[in-house]
Amino acid sequence: MYATTQSQSLASILYSKAAVARICGCSHQIIARVEIWWKVIFVVFKKGHGLRPKFVSKKSFHQNFQTFRKRHTGKLEIYPHNEPYKFAVVNPQGDTYEVSIEEEEITCTCQDFDFQSKSRDVLTLETGTRWIPKCKHIHKVLELGDREELRDLINSEGGVEFDADDNWLISDDWVSDYEYSQVPPNW
Repeated sequence: MYATTQSQSLASILYSKAAVARICGCSHQIIARVEIWWKVIFVVFKKGHGLRPKFVSKKSFHQNFQTFRKRHTGKLEIYPHNEPYKFAVVNPQGDTYEVSIEEEEITCTCQDFDFQSKSRDVLTLETGTRWIPKCKHIHKVLELGDREELRDLINSEGGVEFDADDNWLISDDWVSDYEYSQVPPNW
């Protein structure tokens, strides 16, 4: 495992025991350690569970990262904010976060978005593509539809006009077309 602070944050956000458990279909409690290697993640399980150490591709973790967030949007409620280009996303536990649509990016006030933003450079290097932080609250706003549907919703709710050349909704469909980087974060 790399000894830098940035790689430790990378390990905790991208290559966590919880992510290994989701990918391997096991409990996080039986995972002894997760080691970041050059092209793969080496997973060692605790003794007595009949599981041998295994290698898991980094690409599996990259795909799991966003898929996990997309799956947890179901119970979130979304409301247009009083200000243009803003939405309030309410969690069933009572937490409310503000998702803001700006010209070239979407931001959120939650801790997950903040952590991804702080680790953006390392995550970009690790995945080999420009990292666009997206928490479950941002995914919930993006579920409202494409650019035209969001434009109609905002125009009907708040009277906000979009420029025809406005490209704030950056598609990341191209990300899966490129091979991820094998450059270590502290290189």
